[in-house]
Amino acid sequence: MRVLSIRTYLSSPAKMSAIIDALKKALEAEPGNWEARQSLVEVALKEGELAEAVSALKGVELPTDDAAIALAAASYQDVAIAAHAAGDTTTAAAFTATARELVPGMA
Repeated sequence: MRVLSIRTYLSSPAKMSAIIDALKKALEAEPGNWEARQSLVEVALKEGELAEAVSALKGVELPTDDAAIALAAASYQDVAIAAHAAGDTTTAAAFTATARELVPGMA
C-alpha cells in the first residue's frame, strides 16, 4: 500500500476522515508500517488533532531498521513540537525523549 500519495489529498477537508480511517486500517493490518503511521500523525496534526497524533504513537513498538527509525523519530518530534505549542510540556518532553532515543543527539 502506497500511503505517501495521500499527501496530494491533504488540501481537501472532506477527505480527511476517510484518509484517517484508511491509515488506521493500514496500521491494524501492519502495525510496523511507519510510513502509514507518519502519514497518520501528519494528517492528524494538520487537522489540529493532537490527541489523535499522540494516540498513533503511544504504546507502539519502536522500529529497528534505519528507514523506519527516521520516520518514527520525525513523527515523535513533530508531536513533541505540536504538544509544546499547545502548552502540553509533559507530552512534549516524553515525545522528545523518544525521538532522542531513536536518534541520539536529535534536538
